[in-house]
Amino acid sequence: MKKNKDEQYLCTATSMVNVVVCDQISTNDGRHHCRAMVQRNSHGCDGITSPVKRQSCLMAVRDKQRAANWAIR
Repeated sequence: MKKNKDEQYLCTATSMVNVVVCDQISTNDGRHHCRAMVQRNSHGCDGITSPVKRQSCLMAVRDKQRAANWAIR
């Protein structure tokens, strides 16, 4: 069970691979993070204002990209 609605929306968006669900997230940084996770590229992380959250976003996208590459091989 996720702590709050924003985490639930992020989980739903990534599992459905649907960026539209990201628009339900309450914070601007959260929406950018969600879009980056769904699209699996770091461009969404560029819109995040907090340096700590931006770095976290970049690391999460990197991990998703690595997982996708290893699943193919």
